[in-house]
Amino acid sequence: MSTIKDEEKPRRRRRSDVSLERDIMEATRALVEEVGFSNITLTRVMQRASVEPQIFYKRFADLDALFEQFTRKYDYWMNDIMDFETDDFEPEAYYRATLNNLIRALYKNRGMQRLLIWELSDDNPTTRRTAQLREANAETMVQKFDEIFKDSP
Repeated sequence: MSTIKDEEKPRRRRRSDVSLERDIMEATRALVEEVGFSNITLTRVMQRASVEPQIFYKRFADLDALFEQFTRKYDYWMNDIMDFETDDFEPEAYYRATLNNLIRALYKNRGMQRLLIWELSDDNPTTRRTAQLREANAETMVQKFDEIFKDSP
């Protein structure tokens, strides 16, 4: 005769709120890189993060809410592109280096590639917001280059 103890289910591992959110965001990042935003489902995110639906829905209302939070936390590559030093500052070299860093960063960052594709192919509040934030970031860069090149032909 089997006892209740023999038939116990395996214990689920307990995770903190921080680790649950990290696991969900990491699952989202991996899926974005693999299949892009448009092909992600809640089921796939929950499976990849190993979370039950009730746990997921305590944190996010739906997939759009997840994407909204994910894109807000996404480590946007533009911030690091202009972060380099040069002993002899030459505007043209600085501009060239900035563009080269931009190209390299985008080439290496599959998640950012997928985000840009999603923004171009899908019009929703999240894609509009991220595009507007990127444009605001770019405006700062444009103003900086206007100042650098103001006296150049």
